[in-house]
Amino acid sequence: MIRLKPRSNLIHGVSEIFGKYVLSRTYIYFMLFPIIFLATTANILYDYVPSVIVPRIAGHIKENDLDLHTHLVYEFFLYGVLAGIFEYFPIFIMAWIIQDIYRDCYRDVFMEYMSLEYSAFHDISPGDMKNRMYRKCKAVGEAVDVVVPTLMNSTIFVMVAMVDIYRSFGAAISLLFLVIPVSYISITVFLTSRRNRIRGRYNIAKDKSVRKLCDILNNYEIVKSFGLEERESEMFHASLRDRVTTGTVYSCSENIITFLQKLSSLVPHIGILYLSLNTNILTFDRAIKLNSLHSFLKERLTEFAKEFTELYEYYYDYSTSIYEKEKDFSEQVEIEGFNESIVVRDVGIKRGEKTILKEISFTLHKGEKLAIAGPNGAGKSTFINTLLRFLDYSGEILIDGVEMRKYTRRSTRQIMAYVPQDNCIVDDTVLRNLQYGNKDISFEKIKEICKRYGTHEVFSNLEGGYFKEAGQQGCELSVGQKQYLSLMRAIIKDAPIFILDEATSDVDYKTETELIDYVMSVLADRTIIMIVHNHSLLKKFDNILFLKNKTMKGYGNIRELLKSSEDFTDFYLGEELVPDTGIQP
Repeated sequence: MIRLKPRSNLIHGVSEIFGKYVLSRTYIYFMLFPIIFLATTANILYDYVPSVIVPRIAGHIKENDLDLHTHLVYEFFLYGVLAGIFEYFPIFIMAWIIQDIYRDCYRDVFMEYMSLEYSAFHDISPGDMKNRMYRKCKAVGEAVDVVVPTLMNSTIFVMVAMVDIYRSFGAAISLLFLVIPVSYISITVFLTSRRNRIRGRYNIAKDKSVRKLCDILNNYEIVKSFGLEERESEMFHASLRDRVTTGTVYSCSENIITFLQKLSSLVPHIGILYLSLNTNILTFDRAIKLNSLHSFLKERLTEFAKEFTELYEYYYDYSTSIYEKEKDFSEQVEIEGFNESIVVRDVGIKRGEKTILKEISFTLHKGEKLAIAGPNGAGKSTFINTLLRFLDYSGEILIDGVEMRKYTRRSTRQIMAYVPQDNCIVDDTVLRNLQYGNKDISFEKIKEICKRYGTHEVFSNLEGGYFKEAGQQGCELSVGQKQYLSLMRAIIKDAPIFILDEATSDVDYKTETELIDYVMSVLADRTIIMIVHNHSLLKKFDNILFLKNKTMKGYGNIRELLKSSEDFTDFYLGEELVPDTGIQP
């Protein structure tokens, strides 16, 4: 599940980010004092310019004393340069820290998505997922960048300026000037919190357009072959309509906030003008000083408000990306291995109110080879995913007499080697793909295993051998090479149970037969569970689980099923253009 509304509040969210990504770094504590010291020094220098140097320059101009004010210009320049150096040096330091934070955040968000419940993961399109990962990581990095040093600098300057105004002009004018930060912050917090409702709709519209774009790009060949470039372009353009609408409203709301903030800053301006023209409270020099301080203060507060608005946006993006993770419980234990049997008793699977599978019961002994057969949509892959602990179920699945739910998900998957339908080749070398199931295994050991199982020549004859780049989704390998790579990856994992989900569906009949024979020979001592579509290959398995209409319609070897199950007989004899198996009902 993805949370659509922000949790808790801004302070809690920012505190969580800092606790996890900033304060957890030991070196931060050694850098914190220098950063604060440099920022404070910079803002004292910034305050000195409007409160001391500018009034002195104005006094010289008023007295027409133009021969003696040159040194003040140099002083103005010097203090400005020093203040800039002290201000931006911490920013340079933080730039490196923030990039380090980005790296850690991407790792953490990646793990969050990989820890999603199976159904929750597949409810999100790849385009949405990439967009949300980017948005959350950007939110973390930018939140740190906004708070340190931007908001810190602005806050320190406001404090220094307010102290200076109080000491120079007294409490009454200080209270007048206090209207600026109070009104700025109040307007910003109030309007930004409401503006983020629009932010939520904008994010949804943005995800929709990105999803459409990814869908078009992933179907490049189909789009080109059917000549539908113009149509898909128009459909993508149409998907941007909501994004443009919500984006326009979102941008206009930002302009409204800026207008109200600037309007609030007119109050001190009017106050200074009134006191200068109608009272003796402000002399010319004092009015110049106060106006200069106000100008600097307004500039800082404008920056403060802008950064605070962005911080609220980043907090919204961060806090709305909450995930429903897979959960293991404290009472669950690690499974040690597989020694006897898998017993399935009256297993049913639902998604919401929809029944996906029901009434599945059978016993599979260690070392047996089980084929799962049935028409499309019967629930074959669903049952495989249940064994892999991706889906919850009713009934019982016992591994060596112990209910599978009593074991942790991770340890259950460790005793199973999975060969998926699409092979799932990683964009890395062939060697790294082979090491996927056993990260600690050496190159020499992998070569030894490949030689033992007769696949060494398949990989060593590649250009670059085991170090050939497989490419994205194995695009640099042939279909057969990918099949052998996927099988060897599972073999190298050395698990007692092998699960193959239509692993030979992409090859021709001859290659499929060779692969099945290969699997049966090299894994003779292992338990195999395999989805099989080619009816003529079912005779090679000890038992067949036949599924139809989302329920079990038969279990046994091929001869038993042909005698006992009319549904299986119709299914088996219904396949055309398959060589005669020599088996009759």
